[in-house]
Amino acid sequence: MTKQKLPRGLWFDIDGIDGAGKTTLVSLLHRFFCGLDDSVKMEFKKHPIVHTKEPTYITEAGQNIRRILQTDSNPVENGELLLNLYFEDRKIHQDKLITPALEQRCLVINDRGELSSFAYQWEQLKQAEIDQEKAFDMIFERSQKVKRPSFYIVIDTPADIAIERMRREGRGTQKFEKDLAFLEKVRKNYLELQVKLPKEKYNIKVISGNQQKEQVFQQALAYFKGEYYKR
Repeated sequence: MTKQKLPRGLWFDIDGIDGAGKTTLVSLLHRFFCGLDDSVKMEFKKHPIVHTKEPTYITEAGQNIRRILQTDSNPVENGELLLNLYFEDRKIHQDKLITPALEQRCLVINDRGELSSFAYQWEQLKQAEIDQEKAFDMIFERSQKVKRPSFYIVIDTPADIAIERMRREGRGTQKFEKDLAFLEKVRKNYLELQVKLPKEKYNIKVISGNQQKEQVFQQALAYFKGEYYKR
């Protein structure tokens, strides 16, 4: 019997600040789409699944991003450098992995993507005393040179709750998590993107991360199904 495939590939990003619940949601979605959940409908079972994330490990830019995040202590420093590195990493990521996966009719779940540059690097550039509209335009200009997913799911969690989750899980803080006030501003940037980005190009769904993980999962899954069946 020929394995049923998606009519065409579908790619979506899960985004939000660290500790928001992205990795947990990606794991639950991955389990669901791999057919490990008995409630999965047949049309979703055993489809080709690709789970990926940014920054990647496959590019020099991705490695440099990870080094900066681990060694920098000031969240404002290296904003423009990180902006350029993220989009360099993102372009290769899309060309080498995401686009070929979509051509094979895969379902691509990406843990963090383009919206993170708008949220994090926008805040970095603003605090480096670059005019906020000029800073936003710098990022938007770069964003037009890469591909976009079918939709974005943003997990919105207050920064203090996100940091506490990371502490309970034994996860060390990096560059941006060392400053709670900075991280809360990044969180607010994510929410502002729904207004600032053109809706015809950026299909963004915000889900509260300040609830049980099963509730987050069910809301994300419901949104996915709505987008899937619209195609």
